[in-house]
Amino acid sequence: MKVRSLLCLLLLIFLASCSCTQQPEKKATSEIKSSGNVASAKKQPVKVIYLTGEIISINLKTNNLIIRGKDRDFKVFTDKETIIKTGSDDSKLSDISSGDKATVRYISIEDKNIAKSIFVAPEVREEDIIEKSGNAPAEPQSVIPPAEPQKVIPPVRPPILPDKKLPSS
Repeated sequence: MKVRSLLCLLLLIFLASCSCTQQPEKKATSEIKSSGNVASAKKQPVKVIYLTGEIISINLKTNNLIIRGKDRDFKVFTDKETIIKTGSDDSKLSDISSGDKATVRYISIEDKNIAKSIFVAPEVREEDIIEKSGNAPAEPQSVIPPAEPQKVIPPVRPPILPDKKLPSS
């Protein structure tokens, strides 16, 4: 019993001494800036941006493309990690052509837009629609002139009968 209480007392003293020790000082922000390691001092979260528009031009040498967005044109660079898909099929940058509609997911690092994924909408041609449905497109129907208005006769209401009392059962 004495041994148990002695061990509990020693454990309590050990934990109290550990909690009272000082933590090492952190470097001040000015020291980090002077050492040239500013990027690790303040990491800003990466914001993923979505852009949908028409592809204006593609440069395979510099691996970039220009997409016309709502307000302006955006220059987006690709790298080895960029996922490129046409419809549901995997593609390459060389498979994309100017004029295609695309949705690009990119991040902006140091004023450079780097694409993470490019999804190109497949072209839907009228011939493809005909093949899938098996029917030729319907010819435009002629316009049928409206019929002459007919006189509508309202239905005749039955006469209102006086209230009759029914015998109670």
